[in-house]
Amino acid sequence: MSALFGITPGALRVRAHRARRELRETLLSEWRERPQREEVTMMVMVMAVDVQDVVLWMPRDWKPKPPEGGAFYPETAPAKKCVVLLKEREGRRLLPIWIGPHEGDMLTLHLVGHQMLRPLTHDFVARLLESTQVVIERAVVSELRGDTFIATVTVRAGDRVREVDARPSDAINLAARVNAPLYVDDSVMAQAGIEGLDVPRELNEATLRYGGVVDEDHDWRSGRDVMTAMLKRE
Repeated sequence: MSALFGITPGALRVRAHRARRELRETLLSEWRERPQREEVTMMVMVMAVDVQDVVLWMPRDWKPKPPEGGAFYPETAPAKKCVVLLKEREGRRLLPIWIGPHEGDMLTLHLVGHQMLRPLTHDFVARLLESTQVVIERAVVSELRGDTFIATVTVRAGDRVREVDARPSDAINLAARVNAPLYVDDSVMAQAGIEGLDVPRELNEATLRYGGVVDEDHDWRSGRDVMTAMLKRE
């Protein structure tokens, strides 16, 4: 074989080794981008969900403050807990995910259709991705480790697809802004979902399960209603 190519046997072995290495790296790259993603898609069962609301654990006597002079920005509601509710499309179950108040405000502002004078962080990221022709294909709440939810965001840039780890609050905020489909792993809904028949009671029970405290001076309020009241300042 070496005589056929006009090189020494040692040189032929070196070239063959390099060729096998390059072939292995190419096939491994293809496997990571396509076959593995297809296998995950087939093996992991997910359900489509929508953001129903962001609910807040609020003082019962809270009312929005009267408007003040200067540039308008919604006040921060004095919520001790902030929970986004994801509702399955083909049923009534809800998945409650405890998120930070800032992320909750950003999502609620989007849900009520309020546009700020300058883009918020998730709006900016959405515009940045759009300007670089990166597409958010979907977001999935994929796992529950202890009391921590794990999410992934699938992004496409040309013919390259990647799954990126994310906090659920960021994944949901971003998916909402680009109208990307939102999913929840079946096992996560089975483990942490609530029936949605009596949401305040079910959230109180979930709060106690997670080691939280429930007191009579607070109750659960719709974030949509609270944000609308603050925006109107009635």
